[in-house]
Amino acid sequence: MTSINKKSYYLIFLIPVIWGLGFPITHNAVSQVDAGIYAFFRSFIALLFITPFAIKYLLKVDKKLIVASLAFGLLIALQFVGQSNALRFLPSSATAFIISTNAIILIIFTSVLYKKKPEKIDVFSISLGVIGAIIILNPKFQQFNIGYWWAGLSSLAIALSILLIGYLSFFKDSSEPSAKVGDGLRFIFFQSLFCVFFLSYYPLSLGIPNNLPMQVWLSILYMGVIATVITTVLQIKFQNRIGNVRASLIYNLDVIFASVFGYLNHETMTATQLVGGSIIFLASIAHPVYLLAMRKYKTSTGSINSSIDKHHS
Repeated sequence: MTSINKKSYYLIFLIPVIWGLGFPITHNAVSQVDAGIYAFFRSFIALLFITPFAIKYLLKVDKKLIVASLAFGLLIALQFVGQSNALRFLPSSATAFIISTNAIILIIFTSVLYKKKPEKIDVFSISLGVIGAIIILNPKFQQFNIGYWWAGLSSLAIALSILLIGYLSFFKDSSEPSAKVGDGLRFIFFQSLFCVFFLSYYPLSLGIPNNLPMQVWLSILYMGVIATVITTVLQIKFQNRIGNVRASLIYNLDVIFASVFGYLNHETMTATQLVGGSIIFLASIAHPVYLLAMRKYKTSTGSINSSIDKHHS
């Protein structure tokens, strides 16, 4: 592995750590401020932070980018509101487990949209995810509350945003790295702008609270700058260097970090949540693990065949 690839892996590994820490941080904050207000300020801080970096690229904007940013702004707003509200009712680990079902939702959507029969590994992932969801939700719904619906909304929004990325040409590898960075910064700016627009409903209807605790502002700063802008920039810059499959596998580790940080935050978790969540996590990583295994198998088989051909020649 080259030094560049090592650097890419190290920096990509920061993303699930950052996201995982964001769950208990948000959990603590939304106990002191409305979740919608919190989501608004998170997106507003992200917009303020990205503007100085993106401003020189804003002269070149096309209609497709604006439309895509509008759609993403809505999906990110739903993701933020869903996560923030879920953490009002659920511990960090349970929220992270439910949100991780976006990988399973994505498989289902992809199969339906492209009208292709799911592969066996996809069927396995979906089935495993359903089993995990049934366990974590409790078949008798004794522990079921609205937090699961909010987490499900966030999961759905994430799946749709990932699906939409596949249709955007400026997310594909480019021979001009500077152009790729410029497209990415433009996209983050307009996405954040529209996200702020959609979430402005909350301060307009509820008003801006006075004298928010410093802990809440620090949480908003962390989630807006580090967990939103910094992680997105890291994805744009380094994800293509290690591959989408490996990256998706690494991103799913945020469930583990959310559970660890939640435990350190003295949050409780039931045995059913732990078992069901673990099954959901396995379902979310089954597909990328399978793809990595098949890729290594084909590579090793190709190397062996190449050696045999050289020997016979």
